[in-house]
Amino acid sequence: MASAYLEFAIPVVSPEMNIPLVHNLEFQLAGRYEDFSDVGDVAKPKVAGAWDIFDGLRIRGSWAQGFKAPNLEQINATLVTRSNTRTDWVKCEADLRAGRIASFSNCARSQSTTARRAGNPDLKPEESETWGVGAVFEPHFVPPEMGRFTFTLDYWNVKQEGIVGLFGEGNALILDYLERVQGRSNPNVIRAAAPPPTTSRSSTTPASRRWARSST
Repeated sequence: MASAYLEFAIPVVSPEMNIPLVHNLEFQLAGRYEDFSDVGDVAKPKVAGAWDIFDGLRIRGSWAQGFKAPNLEQINATLVTRSNTRTDWVKCEADLRAGRIASFSNCARSQSTTARRAGNPDLKPEESETWGVGAVFEPHFVPPEMGRFTFTLDYWNVKQEGIVGLFGEGNALILDYLERVQGRSNPNVIRAAAPPPTTSRSSTTPASRRWARSST
């Protein structure tokens, strides 16, 4: 693994310039580069700025792209098996259609599940884009004996792509249900074969049917 980080701080206006409504103005440019032997290389930028309208009131904003490489376990983990109990929503749907339950909240179709998990050597870094704006207010008119106050108000917008995580057997069963109600299925859910139908002892046997015919 190799990495590099570069940052420039650019002061545009300083308090000594005595410019009205621009007590201070500065920008920041930065970049980050990393090269991984297993997932490749990536480079991301960052831009930020701060505008002090007067001493004690700052408007700030930033935009950046980011990434997060998958860890060694997520890439190289060997196959493991986990057993658990999860709700089978396909059977809940069957109960609902048959009138055995009034709604999904009444479903009690908990089934034993076996999940097989392993690392994925084809994983790529997660990527993100973030921007934000905000304000910082420091009231200097407050007497020092009352303490120092700082009020901040910020808004962030974060968009992530390629998030690496464990989907889980519960989510897999939910997806399987949504696919099945549309005539498809989730290939990652393998269901056990249905048991053969059983014959009740009280049902009519061929001998009893012959006896019934001979009595007429």
